[in-house]
Amino acid sequence: MKLQMPDMAVAATQLGVAAAGAVLFLIMGMIVVAGVQRATRWPLATLSLGFRSLDSVLALQLAGLLGLDETQGLRRWGRLVAWFLGLAIAGAFLPAVVATPLLLFGLALVLAVVRRWTWDEEDRALGLAAHHKRAPGGEDFNNELVAALSCVFLFGALLVWRLAELGFFDLDPSAAQGGNILYVASEALEALPIIGNIEVFGYDNPSGVEVVQPTGGGAAFVFRLVLDVLVIGGLLKAAEIAGRIARKEDIRREEQALAVAGTEAEVNAALDAIVDLARRGNSRAARTLETLALPPLDGEAPRVGLRRAAADHLLALGEEGALLGPGALNTAMLAYDVLLTPQLLEQDPLEYHLCLAARSQALYTLSLRTGGADAAERLKTAADGLEKAARGLHALGHVRKADKAELLYWAAVTERAGMMRDTPDVDPRDLVHDVQAFIDRMTARTVSDPEIVAEARRLLSGIKVSLSAHGDGAVDVADLAAEPDRARSPMELLDHAAAVILAVGQSGSAQGFALLDAVAAQLKSILDSPAEAFPVAIRGTAAYRMAQVWRLRVHLIHDQTRPQAIQQALHWVAETKRIAGRDVPRVGSAVQEIEAQVLSIQAALTPAGPDQDRLIARSLETYRRVIHDPQLAGDALLEQARANMVIALIGAAAGGEPALAVSRLREAESLSGEMLNSSTTARDRAMEASILLNRSVARCSLAPLESTEHRRSLLRSAADDAEAAADLFAATGNLHGETLALKSFGSAHASLAEIEGRGPDAEFHARSALTALDRALTLLDPQRQQGLWFEAAFAAVAMMEHLGRVDQDRPMLERTVTRFDALIAASREGPMAFHMPFLEQRRSKILAALKDWKT
Repeated sequence: MKLQMPDMAVAATQLGVAAAGAVLFLIMGMIVVAGVQRATRWPLATLSLGFRSLDSVLALQLAGLLGLDETQGLRRWGRLVAWFLGLAIAGAFLPAVVATPLLLFGLALVLAVVRRWTWDEEDRALGLAAHHKRAPGGEDFNNELVAALSCVFLFGALLVWRLAELGFFDLDPSAAQGGNILYVASEALEALPIIGNIEVFGYDNPSGVEVVQPTGGGAAFVFRLVLDVLVIGGLLKAAEIAGRIARKEDIRREEQALAVAGTEAEVNAALDAIVDLARRGNSRAARTLETLALPPLDGEAPRVGLRRAAADHLLALGEEGALLGPGALNTAMLAYDVLLTPQLLEQDPLEYHLCLAARSQALYTLSLRTGGADAAERLKTAADGLEKAARGLHALGHVRKADKAELLYWAAVTERAGMMRDTPDVDPRDLVHDVQAFIDRMTARTVSDPEIVAEARRLLSGIKVSLSAHGDGAVDVADLAAEPDRARSPMELLDHAAAVILAVGQSGSAQGFALLDAVAAQLKSILDSPAEAFPVAIRGTAAYRMAQVWRLRVHLIHDQTRPQAIQQALHWVAETKRIAGRDVPRVGSAVQEIEAQVLSIQAALTPAGPDQDRLIARSLETYRRVIHDPQLAGDALLEQARANMVIALIGAAAGGEPALAVSRLREAESLSGEMLNSSTTARDRAMEASILLNRSVARCSLAPLESTEHRRSLLRSAADDAEAAADLFAATGNLHGETLALKSFGSAHASLAEIEGRGPDAEFHARSALTALDRALTLLDPQRQQGLWFEAAFAAVAMMEHLGRVDQDRPMLERTVTRFDALIAASREGPMAFHMPFLEQRRSKILAALKDWKT
């Protein structure tokens, strides 16, 4: 057989096609293996090194050759079009042997654009800044990618045509050049996932182009392989990008809008869009704001106005709590520190003082959030900065901005005074006058900012409430009742409600009930509004204040309406949990303390039995949950909950099994002692008074269950505690607390008088008890506080009887009979009526004693 040498041109072309196919197959394998290695961490170190090198050639060298490194759009597009158009013209007009490699090189350049685009998207997904990306430039190459993929049809159609000249394809003469394009389009369609299965329905390529076997089979395979890589790879990457953009993990559109913004309005609009994303938890948007406010040293610094705007937004987001942790506030502070230079003060004093005010505001907020031993010192630094900024802004004529800075100054001074209660450098009472003077200055102007005035009033109300809560009596029911009726913002209303609840709780006056009714109606207007009308924090706090109002009513009411007040209090406890339990956890935790206290009172009003035992168990269980709640760690409410738990333990001991009663009363006494020794209680006179009273009551209740000698010791300690509590309550203006302390003092001395029987000690204790109980009776309202009044009145009458009998003092016994007559008359109707037989029996015995003495 005679061997014939193949045509040299055909051989060279076949060799070139095979080599190009091998290279393209290697590239496709690189992509697949890189994906497998990323997913499975398969150790392909040697191969991956070669693949990465080839990938770098495509994404850096070849993409750079096309002009993708150019930062100017005109130059980049000029080079891209020149290369693609030049290769297409060469592929069309040069001989097939030369044109085919050039067209294959054009397809390689298309792949280079795809890889460069992929690199950029991967770096963008990692949140890398432009100067940290693997390839230079900040473009997203989306338009370049579309242009390059469209060239697949251009180069593909020309390549099929030129390969037909070399015997790889057979063209339908009637289809001319259009058949080539139709062939490429059909092959691209079949490369799509799922759609490529259309062949099962008998679909055939309609272009008229046929592969010549066996020479054209390899070329057709490689060509379809290239289309698969470009189409499938491009679709997958595009879908990934679309998903990131939809999830706002990719905010390129917002960043590009900011980059091309020319006017201040466009800059603000672009920034607002980024801030809105950050507020909704978008970490990429938050990083963008941080980069704008504090750009890296090797990056391009934005202009001063843009940096301050970004820092202002970070400050606002940090204050709102939209960005958790101190990171946003720290970044804002550092940005202001960089901006606050002598040059800025000289060139733009307004910008300087605005930055100083904002920096001090960030430090103020950060000090409150993080606390720590140096929080007071940081607040002083913040206050100094705000004072300087306020003066500078006033001098520049920006009154509203100056007022806002001064408001924050007074807030910082107030918070610092609260932290330094042991060693204050500012008298809180002076703060009341200073803040009131600030409000008067603003309202005296023709035009003043109502929001700043409202915030200043809130601050003033908060100072007064804080002073009253710590025993300085700054909030008075009469003053609150005399306040003019005016519209209040939701936050003002919540603060006003807190002041009213505190003042009424301290005074227990009838005038306070009208204030509570008015506050409840205003709070109800918030809660009856549509849910979207107010933030969850406002509605949750309003429900909590309603629960506080009804809890206070439960304390102050001692008539037949008390059960309804208990049900209302428990209703608002449940409402608070429903509204704020998940979104405002501190309020959800705090309201449990109200629930526990109301359950304890409900248990005291329930007849002995399983229902009462169940209520007591629920109350104590709820108290223990509150005391161990991490949301209340370090909160003043925690001490209040512990104090109220002592009261619940005392109430739970009444009427119970002796052993269980002793256990609960000893726990109450021990818990009170621990609280009195804590540093928190030592700084709070009102809290100290409450704890002393609770321990006095616990000791009075425990005394009858102990031995006689131990009983004397307990009662003497109880009397001392009650006397100290009464003095503290009187100093703080808490009449209700003073009344209870006097009653406990009288009860302790009355019990001691009974133990002593006769003699000087017995007379001393009896007269001490009578004096205290008479004083308590003058402070009690027999209509609203019927139960307490009856207990104090009966104890006083009993002491009068004791003194009259021991001293055989006839006038004293006659006055005792008169007091018994008044007590019997007051008890004929209502819940005290069941005491009538006992009272009449005691009265009869006194009359009998008087008759015996007469004879």
